[in-house]
Amino acid sequence: MQTILAAAALAPIFSLASAARAADAPAIETAADRDAAAGLEWKEKLGLSAEQETKFMAALKATDAELEPLRAQLRGEMRRVQSQLTENAPDKDVADTLQRLVRLRRTIAQRDEQFVAGAASFLSATQRAKLLVWRSLNSCRGRTAENMSGDELQEASSGEEVEPE
Repeated sequence: MQTILAAAALAPIFSLASAARAADAPAIETAADRDAAAGLEWKEKLGLSAEQETKFMAALKATDAELEPLRAQLRGEMRRVQSQLTENAPDKDVADTLQRLVRLRRTIAQRDEQFVAGAASFLSATQRAKLLVWRSLNSCRGRTAENMSGDELQEASSGEEVEPE
């Protein structure tokens, strides 16, 4: 089995949400249940009124629908770069993949910024600040892409060696 030295720049991408947190979360059966749970979570975190919750969830769903194909591409590129690292691919191939990763991450970040800017029409400054802080904290925990599981990418810290499964 080959050993990979995880690059510092990729460490935040490789880190994933804790499995223990997922085990503590109640099972959600349907899309409607997921939407209701997400709405309640946002309502509590941001202190949203019923009207704000409706607007926020509609904007969030529209943004998520727009971002999902980009996130899928990002996951594919992450799998590709992980494979390239495992197989000791030529540096040019890795550089090309990194360029696509950077472009995808930039596009996702720009769309995310548009979402936050649009939310200014119905969120107070305090609510927008809470949104930014809460999302930043989640990002720091390594939640860079939703729907990624430990099967898709391995967790790695800067400079830590990981072995492919």
